[in-house]
Amino acid sequence: MKPLIEFCEQNLSHQGNLLLEDEELRERAEFLITSCLSMCELCAKKLFVMVEGDVIVADNMSELLTKVKQAISEWDEI
Repeated sequence: MKPLIEFCEQNLSHQGNLLLEDEELRERAEFLITSCLSMCELCAKKLFVMVEGDVIVADNMSELLTKVKQAISEWDEI
């Protein structure tokens, strides 16, 4: 089973396509895009996704991509 990465539509508008188009993530995870993850204050300030329910936050898309890949690697070890 692949881990689930959840995105907020609004937060994805900040270069979120880089995550969705990343080949490694596409092979290793499932994606769910929702209209809102009910974290509006965070969404307005930072880039974030949820990986298996854990919030991953970053200042830029490169950092977020790195953190998401790390979270997936850790999930795979469980």
